[in-house]
Amino acid sequence: MNLAVARRAAQLLREQGILVEVLPEYAAALDGYRADAFLAIHADSCLEGYSGFKVARLASKVDGAASDRLVGSVEEAYATATGLALSVDTITDDMREYHALRQIAPETPGAIIECGFMGGDRALLTQGQDRVAAGIAQGLIAFLRERDAGEWAGLTRDEIEVAIVESRMLDEGIAYVALAEFNAVALEQVQQALRELDREDPVGLILDLRNNPGGYLNMAIEIA
Repeated sequence: MNLAVARRAAQLLREQGILVEVLPEYAAALDGYRADAFLAIHADSCLEGYSGFKVARLASKVDGAASDRLVGSVEEAYATATGLALSVDTITDDMREYHALRQIAPETPGAIIECGFMGGDRALLTQGQDRVAAGIAQGLIAFLRERDAGEWAGLTRDEIEVAIVESRMLDEGIAYVALAEFNAVALEQVQQALRELDREDPVGLILDLRNNPGGYLNMAIEIA
């Protein structure tokens, strides 16, 4: 569930020209990880009778001002998108000292969100993942826009188009195209890859969708 939400939120951010990485919980890359923002995505326990979400930063962070802004941006956007109440009283020490927040570079603003309780919020977390992902993405976008507007850092961002298609010719004249996800630019990138491969007069085509989490249905239909 957490991975599906993370991938959907990443897709929404990429559609806004933001470079995103989705990392496993114990990825080696976390050590000294540098980014404009880092957010760990989790769900809370299956206890019945509990509902709500919470966001926290590393309690021991020396300069936590940027992380506090990140927490605030995500809290506001997530509450609006999902309708869940903020449950500050259920923030734990495990969240405030979460290992990934201790591993990332000190200058990287970081936070952890528990998107809801698997007991009381199961319907939202399993059937309303678009809303969950939208709340996360909107919170991150608000945080980055505040920073880019110069309100506290005076930095700007260039738009980045992330390549989601890998293509090449294989032996015996077989064209190979791997598609990472069906996002807003999937059709355009697949068409470009096919045009380039067509110059090699392929006799067959492999469309590799392994590890593709899905995306927009209309894009999948158009590509098919």
